[in-house]
Amino acid sequence: MDLSNEAVICLRPPSGTKLPIPQGYSDPAIEFLTRRKWCPVFSTLPASRYHRDPPHEPRFGIQILPASKSYTITESWVEVATYIDPLEVEPRKTTHSTSRSGVAETVNENTCSSFVEGDTKRHWEIICWGKQGQLESWMVDDDSGLIGDGSGEARPDWRNSYVVIYYEAIAGEGAGIEVWDSIGYGRRLTDATLEKMRDAIRATGDANFAGLADKLVEVIPSKPKEDAASENKTETKAISSRVRKYFKSLFSSRG
Repeated sequence: MDLSNEAVICLRPPSGTKLPIPQGYSDPAIEFLTRRKWCPVFSTLPASRYHRDPPHEPRFGIQILPASKSYTITESWVEVATYIDPLEVEPRKTTHSTSRSGVAETVNENTCSSFVEGDTKRHWEIICWGKQGQLESWMVDDDSGLIGDGSGEARPDWRNSYVVIYYEAIAGEGAGIEVWDSIGYGRRLTDATLEKMRDAIRATGDANFAGLADKLVEVIPSKPKEDAASENKTETKAISSRVRKYFKSLFSSRG
């Protein structure tokens, strides 16, 4: 059976536009946001936001505390060491993380959509969310990561979850949009889904907001992932060769 990879996009305009919320739209559940690690895959914001040296794939973990209306976003990435000891076959990797926090403005017991960053006071809100892929009528989704069939059998959920974030303008940087998904660069949201998001943004009719649709571009590390993987393989082979030569010379000198 072919599994659906189609997304149904329901997007609400940012609150600042004063446009009506589409019928059928609801804010995402807190668990939908906090249960996943999110990866930025499309953005209108400056490229330097996620381009570090060495390249990395950022992952966002969101923690929301309804009682205090506070939230924390932890960004983590893996750094591959640029210097490798001659006797090391595998490159060393170090995990880094940084965090930012603020207040969740519209948090209630079950849902949340609007936030204010603690340091910059920048307002950002979730304007679209969901999963890429449609279920058959007999499939049951409880957002646990498994899809049931009603008989007790279950399979892993193949769908890619996503949220679309709108950032209000601040001093030195205009308004922007980001798309986060739960899988990342290896199998990101499809171009068809991105185009549906662009169409929904344009359809709002707000000139400033709609103009952001064509500025959405893919967020990638400063080196494509496949190039970095190929480079690592080449470097590993070179290291293995040096290790063999080292031991060969060592035993030769003893003979």
